[in-house]
Amino acid sequence: MPTEELYNQMCKDTRVEEIEKLITHQVSTTTGKLYVLVQWHTGNSSLIEAAMLQKDEPQRLATFIRLNPVERSRNGYWNKWALTTIATINRACRRLKSIYEPSLNDNADETIFYRRARKILRRTPKHKNKKHFLSEPAIVLGIPVPRNPVEAAAFDKANGNTMWADSTKVETDGIQEHGTLEFLPPGSLPPEGYQKAPLRTIYDVKHDLRRKTRIVIGGHKVDAGDLSRYSSVV
Repeated sequence: MPTEELYNQMCKDTRVEEIEKLITHQVSTTTGKLYVLVQWHTGNSSLIEAAMLQKDEPQRLATFIRLNPVERSRNGYWNKWALTTIATINRACRRLKSIYEPSLNDNADETIFYRRARKILRRTPKHKNKKHFLSEPAIVLGIPVPRNPVEAAAFDKANGNTMWADSTKVETDGIQEHGTLEFLPPGSLPPEGYQKAPLRTIYDVKHDLRRKTRIVIGGHKVDAGDLSRYSSVV
């Protein structure tokens, strides 16, 4: 939830006060949209689309739906949205209270919020070097897909063919044909402006059971602001 939207829910000066209360709700039999009957501060009442209140008054609408369920199922769209919205606002308020500490001003009867000292989390060894890796290779169209070149070579050996090796050769030949990589002699220093980025080999199986290999770079590890990031697909 954006900060401005959160402030609109917390600050009375910026809160929308034209709506006096929400009376009831009804669902359109033609469009299926949810409408809410609202009473304005002038005393008049009218039906407005719930999607408008969802953006302008999320807390009020979510509380209203929790008190007056729209759907019979708990997993309905509006019931889940109301529960999630209330939980999000409450969590954001708790975080703000934990960050800022109230203190009375000596010159005026007002409360000033001072930022508390930053809390430092010490990570234990169990949080370090946590690898998220599948224990078993994925199965695509009944064919095990390797996760790295070592598994690709092992699968070719077990199957008695070179299908993964052939697809890898097609990819590497294409990279060499376009002059993507520049190989330096052993012991050479990298050029000025060099950025280190990992390479990863991605394997897949096409709909006609052909093997597909793609060698990609870890672009999230480099600053690509001045580089071309266009990637064509044929």
